[in-house]
Amino acid sequence: MIAQKSVLNARLADFLLYSNLYLACGAAIVAYATVVTFSLTLTWEVLFIPFASGFFIYTLNRYTDRGEDRINVPIRVQFFDRYGKWFLTASAIVYCAAIAIAFTKGALILTLSVFPLCVGLLYSFLGLKKVVIGKNLSVGVAWGSTVLLTGAFYENLSLPVLLLSAFFAIEFFVNTVIFDVKDIQGDRAHGITTLPVALGFRRTQRICYALNGVALALLVLGTAVQWLPLNALVLCALAAYILTYTYLCSETRGRLYFGLLVDGEFMFLLLTCMGLALLPNWIR
Repeated sequence: MIAQKSVLNARLADFLLYSNLYLACGAAIVAYATVVTFSLTLTWEVLFIPFASGFFIYTLNRYTDRGEDRINVPIRVQFFDRYGKWFLTASAIVYCAAIAIAFTKGALILTLSVFPLCVGLLYSFLGLKKVVIGKNLSVGVAWGSTVLLTGAFYENLSLPVLLLSAFFAIEFFVNTVIFDVKDIQGDRAHGITTLPVALGFRRTQRICYALNGVALALLVLGTAVQWLPLNALVLCALAAYILTYTYLCSETRGRLYFGLLVDGEFMFLLLTCMGLALLPNWIR
């Protein structure tokens, strides 16, 4: 019975990861973190559009990356060979619905809703992924744009929103670099020059430490000069989490490390922000 439950849990985890639903939820969580940081009123559209964008873009990317994934993540390729067309269709429908909603909200929100897809197309079809740090920059900028989209919903594209966008862009840049460590073999075989391929693991790790420090400095200094609200300091916990998995990273780490710890940053961010949102109720 325990063995059956363990197998079911493993299959559920694989489904969430390989179907890209977990990453799509991660985009919605970043939007939620932005709402909580600036003490805004949450609306479902703010969560739905990033979710839909993440779902469609990552599903499309799984098709274009199948060559290297057959070496790096063969299980994911098998999943998409079996179910990929269904998920691509579903994600496209959901994304079209999100774009329709964005269209009713004005040109700025529509532009910011389409922007991550444009970045994804540059990455997947126009060779950006073969440029050194091209993938990392494109992913970081796309995730950072989620904060800008959220700010635009509330007609607030101010300096604080830009700073928070930069924080998430840097941290997701680090996230993708760490994931590149496990993909060294496949990336090298397909001529994709990532930081770990070009510089080696140790130098790459030191760069990640430095970038995480820059992101942390943005939060602390931004709060100190009152460009960011005090709520932003709770995101220091996310920086500490990323620092931890950067320290623990190695070329021999397996599925448990990347699937549970590195990808687990979304759940950590969600729980941290939910705690911040509930804090006033606890105090009362």
